[in-house]
Amino acid sequence: LAAATHRIFRFSTSLDALLAAPASLLERGLAALEGVVQVERQVMDRLIWAHEPKIPVPTKAELWVRNACESISESLASRREPLEKLLATLDAYLPLLNLDVDALIAALHKKHAEDFQLRDLKTLVEQHLRDADAVFAAVPSHVDCGVAQVKMDDVRALLVEKHRTIARRILAEIVAAHAQEVSAGVVTEFRRTEKALGAEPSDIEELADLKSLVDEVPNKVKEQRTRMTANE
Repeated sequence: LAAATHRIFRFSTSLDALLAAPASLLERGLAALEGVVQVERQVMDRLIWAHEPKIPVPTKAELWVRNACESISESLASRREPLEKLLATLDAYLPLLNLDVDALIAALHKKHAEDFQLRDLKTLVEQHLRDADAVFAAVPSHVDCGVAQVKMDDVRALLVEKHRTIARRILAEIVAAHAQEVSAGVVTEFRRTEKALGAEPSDIEELADLKSLVDEVPNKVKEQRTRMTANE
């Protein structure tokens, strides 16, 4: 199985070609034998032959050959429905196949830039990881349909990886980026306060400003702690 470029699932070989192949091979095999010279003519090449004796082979024009080809085709035609049903089982995954991951991450980034909610993102990441495990369990690596062995491991890997990619990108591009932003803000505020506290006052007004800043330190620490723990 393969994912087509227009966002559907299809067999890598068309069903018509797959189901017609055995009868076609029989016809081609018989045609390949037509005109084969008998071994006696090849060995006794010193004799004068009035004609080129050929190995007698049946042709597709013979009734039994036509009946055999029709019987093969009819038997294989009964395998079309199970193959089509197998393909239909993947319809449930079409929304995931067509999901634009870049657009999803961009929308989440915009939403949480305005109102960052770690719990919601955590729930979403966990859901995609669970969905990845569910897809891996539900989609087999291959299916024996009698006439064909359908390999599905590539499709399964594609769907599983898409869920896991979404989870990774939420963590890396939204959660981690927000944490870095908060951390950078806290560090900047700390260094600003540290620099102000380390300045030596040159007059009574600067001394009063320094005392006021010292009095504000507990509030500033509380403010930054609240900022860091807002989404715990």
